[in-house]
Amino acid sequence: QKELQQQLIHTRKMETVSLLAGGIAHDFNNLLTGVLGYSSLIKTMLSPDDSMYGYIDSIESSAIRAKELNDQLVAFARLGKYEVEPMDLNSTTAKTLRPLRLTINEKVRITIDFCPDLKLVEANAAQIQQLITNICINASEAMPDGGEIRVSTENLPLAEEKPMGKWSIPPGDYVHLSIADTGPGIKKEVIEKIFEPFFSTKGIGFGLGLAAAYGIVKSHKGYISAAGKRGKGARIDVYLPSVKKKREKKKVERRSPTGRATVLVVDDEEIVRQILEDILKELGYDVMTADDGDSAVSIYRKKWKSIDLVFLDMIMPRMNGGETFQELKKINAGVKVVVCTGYTEEGPLQEMIKQGALSVLKKPFRLEDIASVMGEVHANPDSSNSGANG
Repeated sequence: QKELQQQLIHTRKMETVSLLAGGIAHDFNNLLTGVLGYSSLIKTMLSPDDSMYGYIDSIESSAIRAKELNDQLVAFARLGKYEVEPMDLNSTTAKTLRPLRLTINEKVRITIDFCPDLKLVEANAAQIQQLITNICINASEAMPDGGEIRVSTENLPLAEEKPMGKWSIPPGDYVHLSIADTGPGIKKEVIEKIFEPFFSTKGIGFGLGLAAAYGIVKSHKGYISAAGKRGKGARIDVYLPSVKKKREKKKVERRSPTGRATVLVVDDEEIVRQILEDILKELGYDVMTADDGDSAVSIYRKKWKSIDLVFLDMIMPRMNGGETFQELKKINAGVKVVVCTGYTEEGPLQEMIKQGALSVLKKPFRLEDIASVMGEVHANPDSSNSGANG
């Protein structure tokens, strides 16, 4: 009973911190959108030989690094949206370890022991690479004088529940990824907190790597645990549900945006509206803006015949993106919408895509990201305004 109570307390604590991290990530994304968007726009107006170009490039690079930090928060909060597909974990792990060997402490060697007939897992390759990178870097930093990181995989069919520290894994078929090191090990009190954001034994400035790993695993419906004793090394175990076969990939033709069109930009953040408007105008589009769902519906009701596309923010006060989308569809069943989001829960976003949203623009974005999305919209055979209800 005490163990169950501790599990419940730990779960609630992690969910509370996850909610806080998600809120910070949302606001931070909006701020970064202005910095990253305008720096990419200004670079298109300057020659690479211009003295200002290097300064702007440095600003953009710093914003990209800040975005990567924010992505770690989003990963921990499990609020990111990524495409998943059946993948070979051995292949993805090997691909990740190759550059890692060149970047981590040269005194640390990485060895592998892969199961030759490993089952597939349904996952996002970029997220899994981030997961492996975070764990391996954490292990390398624990061994400044050198050591070994052992990476192994195996199939793990569970006929019954498997206890795993504070958690337990339900029965099912899993792929087990183990990353162990020969470092100083982990104190018991550290294991209790190791996946919490900004908890670190290395001082200020660290502490998101394993928290992000935790979020990535949980978002893939998997399980992660830490084990180790002082003086006997540490081990991170990841368990992901296995799948049987690969799905065929859909080929999406991407083209540069062509022709003229009118776009309605809907976002409650002024900086996001402004940068979207400026970049879309630079790409040759006519733009209208609305600062909330009510205003967007009012504008669309009057001018829907001349509006070809709507950029719609997911999270807004009073009427959110999903509700606004429904109101727009009442005016014109064929309304074309691109969802603009820094983070969102998987359910609402997927629901909007099922209901006809054409694409997703992830904040913060650069000019080339918007151009790519517009190319997708132009390539979509249904991207013409039709099906009006009047």
